[in-house]
Amino acid sequence: MIKIKHFVPLSASLLLLSPMTMADNLADLEVQVNELKSELQELKENTPRASGRAGFIPIPGTDTDLRLYGVARAQVVYSIDSGFGASQAVTGAFNPGYGGVAWDGTPQAERSGQLEFDARASRLGFETITPSKFGNVRTLIETDFYGTGGSKLSTNAVSLRLRHAIVEVGPLLIGQYWSNSTDLGSAPWLLDLGGPVGLPAVARVPQIRYTHKPSDNHALSFALEQSVQDFYGADGVSFGAGTSNISTNAIDESFELVTRYTYSNDWFRQSFSAIGRKLTYDTGLPGERDSVFGYALTYQGKFSTVGRSNVYYSGTYSDGANNYITQQNTSSAILENDELYKVKAYGINIGYTQAWKPNWTSTFNLGMKEVDIPENTAPHGQTVSSSKSFFSNLMWNPMPNATLAIEYQYAEIENDDGDEGSGQRVYLTSMYKF
Repeated sequence: MIKIKHFVPLSASLLLLSPMTMADNLADLEVQVNELKSELQELKENTPRASGRAGFIPIPGTDTDLRLYGVARAQVVYSIDSGFGASQAVTGAFNPGYGGVAWDGTPQAERSGQLEFDARASRLGFETITPSKFGNVRTLIETDFYGTGGSKLSTNAVSLRLRHAIVEVGPLLIGQYWSNSTDLGSAPWLLDLGGPVGLPAVARVPQIRYTHKPSDNHALSFALEQSVQDFYGADGVSFGAGTSNISTNAIDESFELVTRYTYSNDWFRQSFSAIGRKLTYDTGLPGERDSVFGYALTYQGKFSTVGRSNVYYSGTYSDGANNYITQQNTSSAILENDELYKVKAYGINIGYTQAWKPNWTSTFNLGMKEVDIPENTAPHGQTVSSSKSFFSNLMWNPMPNATLAIEYQYAEIENDDGDEGSGQRVYLTSMYKF
């Protein structure tokens, strides 16, 4: 039992010691809290986050979701006569560098039975989505294997080639992507990446695009796209390793302005686009400069019939903008005596996709293109001025994301001198998307 005479000094001692003891306890408690916060943060960073987006996985320690995708694809191409090319059809006049349709009466027209087998159409890509105060930030980089290199003698190795590289924030897209001129939602179900005659050109170009969607059914987009001086007589410009050569007689003085409006619902889709551009010839010498303005107008449509069957159609008219029509074989303008002459052209394409069963479909496609080459220019009479094509295929999907298919392709060409040529081939494809 503590006596009263001892209690007073003991209480005084406890009162003197308690502030020090409490300070030490608070310091220890603060250290423990900080350690717990650090452990919780580490646990948060290393714990998988549910993405909520199909096909995407979260990147630990970030707010970014990532999707990896690609296509493993191989094709066998058999040219019954002439020689369209290897992986992609070329419906221009035959050239040893890329193939094409041979003119009747030439040695190439007598050749047949060419067999090509490659896997260059395989693709790799990744896509990310990151939330921000401006909306979701989307990035996309996609490649395929149509780059340079390779030899049939050994490894058949080819290098990667850039297809897409974009950053997209809300309605704004910047980078290399499909041209705004074409509505891919109205494109036919065909195997050949080169495409049939007469379709609006499916080009990948660097651009700045803004898209306004007042509702789910309407979309209006504006794009400033890379200019290209595709006139006959221009110096060609190509990319090297980290560099590009400079044309000595052509100048890109402005962007190409491309606008498109699209309406779509569950069974019906319509799209209209307009393109304005400028072509400029300039060597820097007196009297050696000329400019012309070109334009193109495109209409595309598609509607469903029964099940997954649908009809699609398109028409494109160009005046100094032939690069906006698929299978361009003629320049948009011709340089003659220091003067540029615009070339007019139009393309028409129509097709039908029949869904025989849930995993069997066929597409039938007809296309044509007519080019008006000025008579007072050198290419008149010898360059292709008319081309036609017919494509048909049968596709089988034995399992989800897998396709085995065969496609028949026919094309014919003609020039203003009356020369003609035709070719046909069979295209077999096996591909799996992941």
